[in-house]
Amino acid sequence: MEQRLVSFCNELDSLKEALEAHITDKTISLDARWETWKHVPACLKNQSIYYYEMYLGDVELLPLYSIDVERYQTVGVADVLSNVLIRIASGTVSISGWDSSDLNELKEKILADNVGSFINDW
Repeated sequence: MEQRLVSFCNELDSLKEALEAHITDKTISLDARWETWKHVPACLKNQSIYYYEMYLGDVELLPLYSIDVERYQTVGVADVLSNVLIRIASGTVSISGWDSSDLNELKEKILADNVGSFINDW
């Protein structure tokens, strides 16, 4: 059993390395890499301890997230971004001074860090 577990861990590490190479490969469109990353299991993504900063332009996104977040709750990075973008599109939230290049920059940062979630510790 021990050998099977070691093999499994090695395979998981290999898959994560391949994923990280794929999602940071800028010869592949950002949209394709983002869609792939969103559907990857959490075990292949990093989890940030405490907090993960996300900005559109100069505006921090977590305070605009419409879901109450409890202390020590695990929060999905893609969920925060999606929720805020929906709120912007519906007019519930207004953020001035940002454009699609800011959104693309944020997505590239998330992919480079491969952070799928963080534990809210504030």
